[in-house]
Amino acid sequence: MIDVADFIVKSKGQPIIDVRSESEFTRGRIPGSINLPLFHDSERAEVGTLYKKEGRDKAIALGLTFTGYKLKSFFEKSLQITENRSRTLFIYCWRGGMRSASVASFLGNLGFEVLRLQGGYKSFRRYCLEQVEKPLNVCIIGGYTGTDKTGILHALRENSEQVIDLEGLACHRGSAFGHLKKGQPTQEQFENELGLKMAGLDSNKLTFIEDESRNIGRAHIPVSLWKQMRSAIVLKLQLSDEERIENLCRIYQHEEVANIIQGFKTIEKKLGKENVKSALEFIEQNDYASAVNLALGYYDRGYNIGLSKRNPDTIIPVPITNQKQDTVNKIKKILSSNMQLTTKATYESS
Repeated sequence: MIDVADFIVKSKGQPIIDVRSESEFTRGRIPGSINLPLFHDSERAEVGTLYKKEGRDKAIALGLTFTGYKLKSFFEKSLQITENRSRTLFIYCWRGGMRSASVASFLGNLGFEVLRLQGGYKSFRRYCLEQVEKPLNVCIIGGYTGTDKTGILHALRENSEQVIDLEGLACHRGSAFGHLKKGQPTQEQFENELGLKMAGLDSNKLTFIEDESRNIGRAHIPVSLWKQMRSAIVLKLQLSDEERIENLCRIYQHEEVANIIQGFKTIEKKLGKENVKSALEFIEQNDYASAVNLALGYYDRGYNIGLSKRNPDTIIPVPITNQKQDTVNKIKKILSSNMQLTTKATYESS
């Protein structure tokens, strides 16, 4: 068995098997793992009930009846996922107990090298929650909707800067139209992904994060990180309305019309019925630019309200164009000349 830190490092790029039930796996898992349940949900419930009523031995006997017919499948699937690579497998269950031990023993006897996670998923989950509490030196990439904050964040990452892409981790664009991106993770899984990301960051360097609301779709930014974000420097990107509209049309041009219409209906109460009616008419005419222009007023007002709750001394205007590398260079120059604003690190432009 290996501890969680070693497991995370050594399993990178290697086959990881989660032998917990389907519902446990769906709720939260180690990223990249494959679910091969030793017990299905109903079987696990039966074993647990029998354990409480009649004891360990009878529960084990019932468990064996459930697992016997699955052994061939375990072997075949293990062969598949290790094909054309070494027969090394990383395995975990909930607590690092009998489920992972029995599978590890079975596969080990068939020629696989099996490394089990000490403490199981429970230890991994605890590790991620600890990392989410980690203090960082945060710099916020802010600005109105359409300034392509996410694109700038990715450009900073390509320039070797530390970045947390919260919308990427949450699989949501962070607006009424964010639902267009399917398949948000559970809150637990969002925290797992975020914890792993934060574990690899250097607290003595700046970490760039896009300005977000507390909720990104159904994902909630953990309190500790949220507080750091709200007190951090904000680089408020400033782009012309024409270029903002152009960016938004480009981002959403491939989305289904029905989903865009639903997005407008979601903000109808605050945007106004007449404005939404006009926006839908523009969409019918394939005039997405005019529809987007109507939505900007709503989003700009909301962003200004959020910005007004920050310390104005921490807000730095950054006029930009749609040339991402120019924006990255400008950000580096601004921060290198305002080092007193970074409380825990000295920023050096490169």
